[in-house]
Amino acid sequence: MSTTLHDLPWGPAKVIGRNVAGELTRLKQQPGKNIGIVGSLTLVRSLLHDGVLDELDLMIFPILVGPGRHLFDGWAETAPLELVHSRTFSTGVLSLAYRRPGTKAA
Repeated sequence: MSTTLHDLPWGPAKVIGRNVAGELTRLKQQPGKNIGIVGSLTLVRSLLHDGVLDELDLMIFPILVGPGRHLFDGWAETAPLELVHSRTFSTGVLSLAYRRPGTKAA
């Protein structure tokens, strides 16, 4: 998703317009591997709100960084999640995978 790019000089890639949830739903119906999103807080919030994400993978780092943007700021609804995987690294980093109840494994 981009609000500024129209063409991408690298490939294979595609700019998705404003209907990201619809495009992601279409892509999920095609054969292939999992779709991952890394580092786009705005996109993940939008897909969570639209109920399009099958799994939410979070990595929690043991460091205080002060003010900044947070994934669930302003979240007004309740969205129950079930833990499907967890791992603790020797550095103290936690890797957690959550799924909405009733969602199939990826």
